[in-house]
Amino acid sequence: MAQKYGCDTGRLYTLFAAPPEKDLEWSEQAIEGCSRFLHRVHRLVLRHAERLHEVPAGTGLAGASLDSTTPKEKALLRKAHQVLRRVTNDFETRWHFNSATALLMELTNEMHAQEPLEEGVRPAVAKEVF
Repeated sequence: MAQKYGCDTGRLYTLFAAPPEKDLEWSEQAIEGCSRFLHRVHRLVLRHAERLHEVPAGTGLAGASLDSTTPKEKALLRKAHQVLRRVTNDFETRWHFNSATALLMELTNEMHAQEPLEEGVRPAVAKEVF
C-alpha cells in the first residue's frame, strides 16, 4: 500500500476507515478514495499557496465586521468554524478520528464549491480557512 499510494494515504485510510474500537475492514476502493482526497487537497493548496504565502496567519477578520464579509467568505468561515468545533469535540471527548476526517473532507468540498477563491474572498480570510 505504501509503495502504490504513499504512506500519507495509508495513515489517512487508517484514521478514516473505522473508529478506534472497531476492527478495520480492508477496502481497496476506500484507499483509492483517500488517495484522491489527498491529491485534491494538495492541488487546492498549490493553487492558492503563492497568493496566501505573505498573509500573516490569524488576520482573517481582524478589524472587520461580519457585515463586510462577502457571501463566499461567510460560507467558508461558517464551515471552517463548524468543522473546527466538531473536530475538537471528536478528539477531546470521543476519539473518533474517522468522523473528524470526514469533516475535513466536507471543508475541502466547501472550499472547492466556492472556487475561484480569488473572487469574493480576501486573502486573509482564505488563509484563515486554510
